[in-house]
Amino acid sequence: MGKEIQKYQREREREEAWERYMKGESVSSIARTLSRDRRTINKYIEEETELVASEEDTEQLLRSTTARAQEYRRIALRYLNDPTLRASATP
Repeated sequence: MGKEIQKYQREREREEAWERYMKGESVSSIARTLSRDRRTINKYIEEETELVASEEDTEQLLRSTTARAQEYRRIALRYLNDPTLRASATP
């Protein structure tokens, strides 16, 4: 149970450090506020940066995959609606 609490507290501190950092607060100031070492705060910021980048990569992948699926759908509909392009069409 204690590890879950520590994990939650660490996650909360990481998010708070990230928010303060994004607002322009210095790492030293954040460290003093959270009673943590500057290296710990830098690690929190690094972890949160990786999470944000990963989320953005995931969103970009979703957008490109959706666009590709829509293009495949348009091609399939074109083949279905054009009798000259159907495999069963006879010349």
